Amino acid sequence: MGNILKKSSKSSSKSSSKSSSKSSSKSSSKSSSKSSSKSFLKSSSKSSSKSLFLKKNDLLTNNMKIKDVINYDKSENGLLFNKYKILKTISHGLHGIVYLVEDNHKNKYAYKVEKISEKELINNYDSSVLRQLDFFENIAKKYPNNFMNLYDYYITNDCNFDYNYILKNTFHKNKVLAYKNLPYCIHYFYNLIDSTLLDLLKSWKYFKNKIFNALLLQLLYNIYILNLHGYTHHDLHIENVGLVKTTEKYINILNKEIPTYGYYVQLIDFGKIDHDKYHNDLNKNSLLIKKYKSDLIGFVYIVVVSKYFNFCKKIEKTQNVNMLKKVSKSYPPIPLHKLFIINNKLSELLNLNISKNYYFKYTKYLQTILYQILYYKEFQQYFDTNYIVQLNDFMSNDDIFFVIKNLYDPYKVLEYFLQKFKL
Repeated sequence: MGNILKKSSKSSSKSSSKSSSKSSSKSSSKSSSKSSSKSFLKSSSKSSSKSLFLKKNDLLTNNMKIKDVINYDKSENGLLFNKYKILKTISHGLHGIVYLVEDNHKNKYAYKVEKISEKELINNYDSSVLRQLDFFENIAKKYPNNFMNLYDYYITNDCNFDYNYILKNTFHKNKVLAYKNLPYCIHYFYNLIDSTLLDLLKSWKYFKNKIFNALLLQLLYNIYILNLHGYTHHDLHIENVGLVKTTEKYINILNKEIPTYGYYVQLIDFGKIDHDKYHNDLNKNSLLIKKYKSDLIGFVYIVVVSKYFNFCKKIEKTQNVNMLKKVSKSYPPIPLHKLFIINNKLSELLNLNISKNYYFKYTKYLQTILYQILYYKEFQQYFDTNYIVQLNDFMSNDDIFFVIKNLYDPYKVLEYFLQKFKL
């Protein structure tokens, strides 16, 4: 659902610029979350359901705990939690919907409501809800321009949103139905973003290397911040890279002024956020995952997908977009003799024997990445197109190999591209 937290009007655009400012990050988040939680919980205290929580895990920090479950209702004026008015549906995921909402002070937010199971209500890090709260409290608040910000949330024992809307608008009905009867809902209120990296590419009539490279540096910097604090996003793709408009001309990255070209890169959708402290024991595979960062693999995949986003006049825009979606989501079969060559290359880059390390989680992703760039003409035959797309040349294969070779070191990769890109 990461690609759906978008603005759709001039008024929402104004509010986002406010919400992404430093003053809003500090004052609005505190006032909105505290006042709305207190007022609503107070008015609903009589009807609140009994707490379902287990004792806190010793791993918990900052006395964090998930809010009590409350009975879902609306006040007589139709406001959500006596505060938020739904303006429109933005989009949906497999088990939830995102709306554009407005609070009593005309501030606009992305309101994401989704089904959750009872196991998400426990106060330990087995709960993905608590993992997200941990990240938003300890990292996102400190870096409001780099990561999506959570302003408020509620957990309810009833869900009054149109789940049939999702069923009517998805190709994954079986996956959706698996969530339909879950008893609880979580309601998140996030800042808005202006667009995603995918939206930007779709809006361009031709590829703009300097702008794209500058945005990639911001993306690498965000990955570096996550790694610095021990976190991994685990779901980086081209639609989870948000763009927020800014009037700032430059951003400081490792003491170097990088042009923003009017955008802050803001990572969104932290449903899969991970940290070593969330795990009581680390097996051999976990140690490999800890060493080889999946976020840098996500970065490489974003690069490969973007290289296929070509603006050749011979290819119609709709066909081009459909091809991009297949590049980002499909895994065409790799011929065995090519797979042998690819595995040898991976073993060389990762200093791992890929043929023996079957437990290495990211093998399939990396095989697909190398197939797409090393044998791109053959790969393109997988698509219904009469043309061979010339890949965008903003990053060479050697640059991609460098990233794969240094998956364990986001700082080194960031430094490399700060020197490499001429902006």
